[in-house]
Amino acid sequence: MLAENLLIDEPDAVYFCAKYEELADLITRTRKLQLNCSFITEEMAMGEEITDSANKADLEGLIAIAPQPPSLAKYTEDKKSIDFWRKYTDFAAKMKQPGLSKEGPGSFAPYAYDAFYILINAMKEANSIIPEDYSVELKNTSYNGVAGQIAFNSNGDRLDPQSTVFIMKNGDWVRYSQ
Repeated sequence: MLAENLLIDEPDAVYFCAKYEELADLITRTRKLQLNCSFITEEMAMGEEITDSANKADLEGLIAIAPQPPSLAKYTEDKKSIDFWRKYTDFAAKMKQPGLSKEGPGSFAPYAYDAFYILINAMKEANSIIPEDYSVELKNTSYNGVAGQIAFNSNGDRLDPQSTVFIMKNGDWVRYSQ
């Protein structure tokens, strides 16, 4: 039904956030209806199996936006991030603690890692461990961490949070570059 509704509106681009199976089905249906719009999705649709669920030619040019900065996103070549993952994996292999993932750190681990060091640096700058003292230093932080360059505005929100854009080319996800 959704594909038929798209045919009525004839959009240039469709943003559709769903698992890869649902996205592949929608793209296949729209192509059968000869609707030639572009599709934009999110990381959850980036399952490698999407090429088993839809014709590779129909998927060509599919765009996916991952909320991670390039240093943390799939297919990273960032040395700092690779070292972080390797160090975690080496440490986890030595531990005998139940619940510690030996597969690698969770998706939020790099952010927690950076947050820890940002907090420590703010305490050092303020020469205090009292939150009222070091909170000003947190807002003045500029830190090059595993998750990229981190700085905050006066409200404490991160400045310029990054995402990574991928595009489907010849049946493979590749990083988009202009």
